[in-house]
Amino acid sequence: MGMSASQARYLSLTARKSDLEYRGQQINQSRLMLSNQSANLYSSMLSMSVPTPPVETDYMKDIYTFSMNGDTVTLTSSKLSMGRDGYNYDIIYSRPESKNILASSATSGVQRSITRSASNTGKTVGGSSFKVATTYDDSAPVQKSPNVSKMVAISESDKEYTAVAINTSTGRYHASSSHDATINGSGFYSIYNMLNGKKASEVAVNDRPSQNSTTMSEASVNKMQKNNDGDITYNYGTNDTRTLQSLNASQVAKIFSGIVTSNNTFDYSTSLLSGILDDMGGEDTKVNIGENYGSSVTGTSGATEGNVAFYIDIENMNFYVMKCSDGKNNVESAEDSQSVFEENGNINYDKVSMYEYNLAELLGLKIAENVKVDTNAECSVGDKNVYYQDYGSGSDTNREYYVFGLDTTTTNDLYFQTVDDVSDEGWTIEGNKLVKLDNVEENFGIVANKNQEGDSSKDDLEYQYFRDTTTGDIWELCTRTTISGTISEEWKLFEAQKEVTYNNQEAQLIDEAEWPSGISHAYQKGNYECYYVPDETGTGGSYYMVEVGTFEYDNLNNELQGSGSNIIQYDASNTYNIDGNVACVVSSDKVPSTILDAYDKDSYIVYATYDDSDTDFSDPIKYYVFPKDDESADAVCSYAYEKSYTGKNELVQARANILVDENGRFSKIDIKGEGTFALEYGQEKDEEAYNEAYRDYEYRLQKYEKEMQDIDAQTALIQEQDKKLELQLKSIDTEHSAIQTELEALKKVIDQNIQSSFGTFGG
Repeated sequence: MGMSASQARYLSLTARKSDLEYRGQQINQSRLMLSNQSANLYSSMLSMSVPTPPVETDYMKDIYTFSMNGDTVTLTSSKLSMGRDGYNYDIIYSRPESKNILASSATSGVQRSITRSASNTGKTVGGSSFKVATTYDDSAPVQKSPNVSKMVAISESDKEYTAVAINTSTGRYHASSSHDATINGSGFYSIYNMLNGKKASEVAVNDRPSQNSTTMSEASVNKMQKNNDGDITYNYGTNDTRTLQSLNASQVAKIFSGIVTSNNTFDYSTSLLSGILDDMGGEDTKVNIGENYGSSVTGTSGATEGNVAFYIDIENMNFYVMKCSDGKNNVESAEDSQSVFEENGNINYDKVSMYEYNLAELLGLKIAENVKVDTNAECSVGDKNVYYQDYGSGSDTNREYYVFGLDTTTTNDLYFQTVDDVSDEGWTIEGNKLVKLDNVEENFGIVANKNQEGDSSKDDLEYQYFRDTTTGDIWELCTRTTISGTISEEWKLFEAQKEVTYNNQEAQLIDEAEWPSGISHAYQKGNYECYYVPDETGTGGSYYMVEVGTFEYDNLNNELQGSGSNIIQYDASNTYNIDGNVACVVSSDKVPSTILDAYDKDSYIVYATYDDSDTDFSDPIKYYVFPKDDESADAVCSYAYEKSYTGKNELVQARANILVDENGRFSKIDIKGEGTFALEYGQEKDEEAYNEAYRDYEYRLQKYEKEMQDIDAQTALIQEQDKKLELQLKSIDTEHSAIQTELEALKKVIDQNIQSSFGTFGG
């Protein structure tokens, strides 16, 4: 029974083993099929080639270019086509697409010149149609330092000498014609006393002017020569000569104080000159004032020790001190007695020391630069300088003017004259008379500054307004008195903005140097002014010769009408030139909008320039913008048409003749209506063919990549299936090995059982 069971088990395992072996054979067969498929895929992959992109050099074509109006143009096609027009090709050329844009550019120093001419003999017209209106810009007056003068009229009969009286309330000394000078008496006061309100002796010695550290040079002294009047002629310049008036002791005392102790001895201890004369006199503070040649002794005797001569240049207010440097009390020889002056009148430089001082500074005066004196009371400017000094402080300060001179009608004496309370003839500027104005705000639109009363902390300000009767300009004068008592005059200009019209048309004043040809020379003598009333183009219109004096300015009338009837009218025929080209004024309705948007047509005028060949003025070269009311001004801007490219090309069809060279290439092209151009041969990429080839390359590349992807996908699937079969085969092998092991064990058991059975039965 046991044997039968083992045999049954053995048979069952044998059957199972056979089944596993069969299944293994099937799996191997499937794997072989998969391997064949993979090999086929790999073989097909090897047979595939990678697509290559097209090469540009394989797609080149011949090209011809030429230059037209600064642009590079390409001949894109040419087709032989004979025609009756004399041209044998139909062509198409490509050029950059552009349009003309009016563009502005800065200008520098570009001016317009005009050739003016009058085309008829002139005719007399009435003056009532001429009007002048003036306006003033109140917002920005201009600070000016004009050539301004104040006219002060003085009569020769009004001379006042150095007679003074003390004012007991102020302690100051003032000139008075009712007091005569007393040379040696206590009632005499010098010019210095009167100007400074105190005696020279009251000035501290250290504060008195000192002697110059250096004497005048020998070259300067050599220009001096004694004249027949006993004075010195000083030829200090090629065309300029001064007279140095000799002063005696009493004259020196009248100017600087001091005491005349004898006919020619001057005690300077109480004089303003003490600091100058200290080392020139003796210990008794006296000097001998020489006459004519530096010595008080006539004849053969020389100058003595302490001998000094004084001279004054009245016109220039210079004061001279001449010290005799070799003077001695005891004359020992003829050589020692040599005169200061040589026989020819020259000064012996070795015998003197000459000092020069500014007399006005010594007396504490300043020159009045802006005041002119009229000695004839006829408002004709005289040759006398006017000097001034300010008295008081703050708002109490006042200014007094003085004139120096020589009284040639009596004793040839020096006089000193105050110009206070004499005729004030007003101000002039650049020789033009000024008229004082009131109510400038009401009449002229100028807001007047208010006067400011000064005190210890602020300046005193007085404002006055004047009108130039010649130009119409308005001037503001501010007289400033500082808290320290300094007086100054500050001028501001409100320039007249004039608008001259004729029959309500703007009239331009023409400088005489630019008067049109054809105007009678009889007018060019300063008696007439030329006004131009242009037509719209500026090349025509009328010129008007207006007699000077037709227009006059007064205090109130701010719109002046010409009253003269002698006004001559000429027809105008003008030619403009700008930057070397003929120019015309552009009428307002034809000014390009680009310029109108940038400039006000009421303030600016626009010119267009043209080539000489452009006789109908149809094609402007440039536009220029100028200020409308200033014919001498530079252009503020210019405009010209410039090419503006769109970035695209345009194709143009045309008829042409083409010349072919010996190589069969095009060499020259004559385009109908455009001209003849030299052709440049070259090659360029045929974009269309190249792009087509590249599109084919991209298609083939996509197809190749798709097939490769498919092969990769199929190969991956086969590999996955083979892996599954491999796992199944490993499982069968494992099971087969186990069955084989078990079969071998059963076979041993069966063999043992058989052997045992045969042993039992064969025993």
